Amino acid sequence: MRSKLAKAVRSTFTKCLTSELPQFRLATGFPVPSGCRLYEWRLDQTITCYLMLEVPSRMFNDRFTVEGIVTEGDFPPLTAPLSMKPLLEKRRWFSFRIPFLWLTGSHSDRWWEICPGMDLSNPFAPEEPIEVGLQRVAPQVDDAIEKIKQYVVPFFESFRDKGKL
Repeated sequence: MRSKLAKAVRSTFTKCLTSELPQFRLATGFPVPSGCRLYEWRLDQTITCYLMLEVPSRMFNDRFTVEGIVTEGDFPPLTAPLSMKPLLEKRRWFSFRIPFLWLTGSHSDRWWEICPGMDLSNPFAPEEPIEVGLQRVAPQVDDAIEKIKQYVVPFFESFRDKGKL
């Protein structure tokens, strides 16, 4: 995503998520991919839920998605050194792209598009102006937050009811 759009998506998402779902807080100090943001919700003493805002760094992809992560214990060992593998196998966690909770089939890996991707049939076509994309950030983020409220929060809360993964 182009830098100016990525910055707008990250700041708008953080503001909206922490305002509308204050149980999530921006989590820092965790090994997440460049450009991503991690938000943490301590569901209870055992289970922690995370949302990871994924903003690709590729210039021709002005879009984002959100991943959900549920874990017993610390943040999942997604980037842990191999030498820690025996320790980490004892932890229980899983991750998923949140659109899998409401979409099915080939369209279940939904990304929220800010500007259309590159037209591979005409790679020299001009990109949509950033100003146009900036106008789409808030509505796309709002849609993502509504989906989180409607589908992801109840899914996460179901683990509190079970008391385990």
